[in-house]
Amino acid sequence: MTAGSWHPREGAAAEGYGVRIDDVNFEGPLDLLLYLIRKNEIDIGDIPIARITEQFLACLDRISAADLEAAGDFLLMAATLMRIKAQMLLPRPDGLDEGDLEDPRRELVARILEYQQFKEIAERLRDCERDARRLHPRGGPSPLRDAPPESAEPLPERRVSLKDLLRAFAAVLAARPERAVHHVEAVRITLEERLQHVRRVLAVRGSLPFGELFPPQASRLELVVTLIALLEMVRAREVRLRQEEAFGEIMVSSRERAAGGEGGQEAADVAGHFIGNNPADGWAPAEEDEWLSP
Repeated sequence: MTAGSWHPREGAAAEGYGVRIDDVNFEGPLDLLLYLIRKNEIDIGDIPIARITEQFLACLDRISAADLEAAGDFLLMAATLMRIKAQMLLPRPDGLDEGDLEDPRRELVARILEYQQFKEIAERLRDCERDARRLHPRGGPSPLRDAPPESAEPLPERRVSLKDLLRAFAAVLAARPERAVHHVEAVRITLEERLQHVRRVLAVRGSLPFGELFPPQASRLELVVTLIALLEMVRAREVRLRQEEAFGEIMVSSRERAAGGEGGQEAADVAGHFIGNNPADGWAPAEEDEWLSP
């Protein structure tokens, strides 16, 4: 039972291979053993351990320095070969026939045979891949036929003009579906603007219901800033708020236009917030200056 037609890879060490010995790449110690068995035309079932061990150790001495870190498995195999060699040199016990003794090489031979099968399968798959590359469907593209010859001179370069670039970009745009674009304009509403608005309204009308300061078409942002402006004017004592009865309509009036001493009840909820009255306990009108003062 000799090794098949397998041969190791030659050339520079490739990625995924163990070590390189004499410019030959070996995936592992079994790869090297199979190479030595084939080289010596040895029957795998009857390996001369002494000769193979000697050749294996000689190969290890020629491992390149760059592959020393990957040689651990090879050193382990060398120790295994030396152990088998020592076992075969031991004297046989008296009274035992040769057939009664277990061959120390049996496990190693089984591993080599299994590895040889995998190598042969890998070689057949590699041959199939190589043959498949030579087959091309009729009329189909052929990488060998269509590829320019290696010795052909490169085609002269053509300068790209702005027109060429715009034409290429137009093709890119044409390949993209149009998407709806919503333009959102920034609304600029300042506190000073709303302060002037409230002052102008009060200058004309003098007094008006609270809700009429907020027109229906106003945005939420405009409503909020208008409310802040009104509160600022209350704090500055420019305006005053009046409410004739609890939960009644709140009136906003200008202090400059209002008659001196004009009284009135303030809003229960507003008064409760500023002076601590709780409407649930009954509405208690507050003096104007108690919550309108800064």
